This record gives sequence, C-alpha cells and structure tokens, in this order.
Amino acid sequence: MSRKGEHRKYGTKHLCEECGKSYLSRAPKDGRKSRFCTRICATRWMGKIRRLRNPKRYDNRCRTTKGYIVIWNPTHPTASKATGYIMEHRLVMEKVLGRLLRKSEIVHHLNGKKDDNRVENLEVMLKKDHDKIPKPPPRLVERKCPHCCKPIYIWGRARLAAIRLSHELPIRFRS
Repeated sequence: MSRKGEHRKYGTKHLCEECGKSYLSRAPKDGRKSRFCTRICATRWMGKIRRLRNPKRYDNRCRTTKGYIVIWNPTHPTASKATGYIMEHRLVMEKVLGRLLRKSEIVHHLNGKKDDNRVENLEVMLKKDHDKIPKPPPRLVERKCPHCCKPIYIWGRARLAAIRLSHELPIRFRS
C-alpha cells in the first residue's frame, strides 16, 4: 500500500523540488532522476517558471474560455490545487463580506457580463436560488453561406467559431 506522495514501494529517496517533501522513486532507464513527488507539483513548478520567463504574459490574471477573469493566488484556501488560480469575482466578494465564501454560495453577475467584477455588479446567493434565475435564450448569429450566399443562423459553440471565422473570411463573405 502506498502513502500519499510516495508512488512506489521501493526506490531511492528524493526531495520534491516544489514542495520539499521526500518521496520514493525508481530511476528511469535513461538515467534521469525524477524531480517532483506528483504531477500537481510538476504543474505548479512549470507555472512558476513560465511566469518568470515572460512576466507580461503571466501577470497573475487571465481570462478563461468561459469569459471569467482568474487570478493566480496559490496560497488562497479555495484556489485550484493544480494551477493556483481563483476566480476574481469570488475574491472581490470575499473582500467585501470579510469572510470566505461557502461552497453553496454563488457570485452572480447582475448585468450578465462575466468579466465585469465591480462590487455593484456582483451579488452573493445560494446555488439553488441562482439556478432558478431564467437564463437568456441563446443568441443567434447570421452569416452568409460562402457557396450560395444565403443567410445561415448559427447558435451554441459553433456561434463562437463563426464569430472568430468572420474576422478571417474575405470581405465579400462577411455579413
């Protein structure tokens, strides 16, 4: 039976370069030694190296694919264990309330813009109450077919791709 952070029963003792814990590992056949106790530690270490190499690109803030702003704060209790990021709107509301948010609490954006994290635009509510709020209908995008030039209506994930493609299409195909 293995203990947490110790993947193998036999091997040589090493110190993890990220967390400093000791762990057992067998040396790979090519002679390299392992440097980290888990993949999580390896991911954290790579994130730090990337931020050091290019600080403008990794300025502790980035936008997720869903449109939320996340901030790199690995010491926060509710930050992602793998990446160390936490959502900015949750940090803003925790600062206003003076306490950590519970798992059952959701921060709702009143105007629907996920990157607008002003205090007056945010509201804390329970998840069950947030789920009762009617969601807006999916927005349609009208594009012209590149072959026959008839209008096509696109929604869902394909809508995002269509918007991205509209910037790359020649002028005669844009709607």
